[in-house]
Amino acid sequence: MAYVWDESMSTGVEELDDAHRTIFSWVNQLSDAMRQGKGNAEVLRILDFLGNYSAGHFSSEEGCMSRYKCPTALANKKAHAEFLDYFGKMKAEVKANGTSTAKVLELQQALGNWVRNHIMKIDVSLRQCVH
Repeated sequence: MAYVWDESMSTGVEELDDAHRTIFSWVNQLSDAMRQGKGNAEVLRILDFLGNYSAGHFSSEEGCMSRYKCPTALANKKAHAEFLDYFGKMKAEVKANGTSTAKVLELQQALGNWVRNHIMKIDVSLRQCVH
């Protein structure tokens, strides 16, 4: 399943929305690479980018939530830490054992949950604080 950003996911901060679009694009590349059985080097390259980019994005997003005094700022920071921990473990597992159908499905489920439960609930709450 491809992830597509739409206006219902808007945080009200263009920089953050652009970052979400970028993350969606790279997540889709990751899913495609894993599904197509591309080599571990390609999958790890994408995982590296996503991990580094997400960490930077999370820092920016947390700063915005703090600046606008968003009531979900603490939940957001906690969720980011948990996600980065999960993502690091996933990357280490792929590095050690390679990709598999089970890993593709697990990652797709985790990312789908992230879109539904984080972006669509926590991140979008920033929109009310910005306006």
